[in-house]
Amino acid sequence: MMRTLTKRILFCFFIVFQSFNICHADITFVDGKWETTFDCAEWTGPGSNGDTICGDVFVAGVEEFDGTTGTTYSMESTVDSNNPLGDGNGIRQYVLGTGDAVLPPEKTGVSYIKFANTQTELWVRFYLRYDAGFSFLSTDKGGEKLIYFKDASGLTNNTFITGAFSRHQFVYGFRTGGNDSGDISWDDYFGSTSNGSWHWIEFHIKAETITNAENTAGTPWDGVVQMWCDGDIIFNDTNYNSHMFSDNVPIKYMQIHSNWHGLPLFPGDGVKYVDFDDIVIYNTTPPNKDSQGNPYIGPIILPGFQEDK
Repeated sequence: MMRTLTKRILFCFFIVFQSFNICHADITFVDGKWETTFDCAEWTGPGSNGDTICGDVFVAGVEEFDGTTGTTYSMESTVDSNNPLGDGNGIRQYVLGTGDAVLPPEKTGVSYIKFANTQTELWVRFYLRYDAGFSFLSTDKGGEKLIYFKDASGLTNNTFITGAFSRHQFVYGFRTGGNDSGDISWDDYFGSTSNGSWHWIEFHIKAETITNAENTAGTPWDGVVQMWCDGDIIFNDTNYNSHMFSDNVPIKYMQIHSNWHGLPLFPGDGVKYVDFDDIVIYNTTPPNKDSQGNPYIGPIILPGFQEDK
């Protein structure tokens, strides 16, 4: 099921501490869409609250550490992290192996987008690359917190994790992330050890329209959670309770790569990285559909090429 990517997309991150103590620039949608490709000056740290990448990517939580590759900071934006299907740079976050002292999870750098208005339905697509030779340890604690959807108070309400637990599953759920991908794992797409290829990930979350009282009376939840990896649908839950409507906690922030969970994550010495690039976000139904007829953003299709999954 391993695939190489032949597509292209766009995004921007906001990097801040979870206390939300610094100012954010709110993003706004144009015709239901927001995008960026990090096509701006490189940023290599050290960073402080209020620093920006591309004018809107706020920087904080980027700590200095020692690594055998000469890496100085735990996050940076350079051309080395650029997805070749897009322009500009990307975002790179580093993690150390079992042979080195490791950064606490909150020290690996965090990335936020703040929406101008609260959201109850979003499609989010981005490209992702793990350093060649990276693999998750086979423990019950490993994993990478790919996306947090947060309410206006900054509280995490819905989460997506990859490489989780001993089976390296994809996981989603309300706060605790209690739903997993069963027999489908990170290894199926990235390999038990990454070969350094780019892959594309997409998430769709939609609020339920059912109240708690209605659910207690027997009406099933009707919220939606969907996830695609390289075009394959991993989750397709149409009876989800996101709590966005039932408990009035719509999305105000989206956090990409909150932290690594259960450090260290890979065996051996040295430094590995994960790159994020070219992300697009819709708050209205996107124009494309997957092979099962589900609306989605889908991959970058370069001129003159067809989708190659």
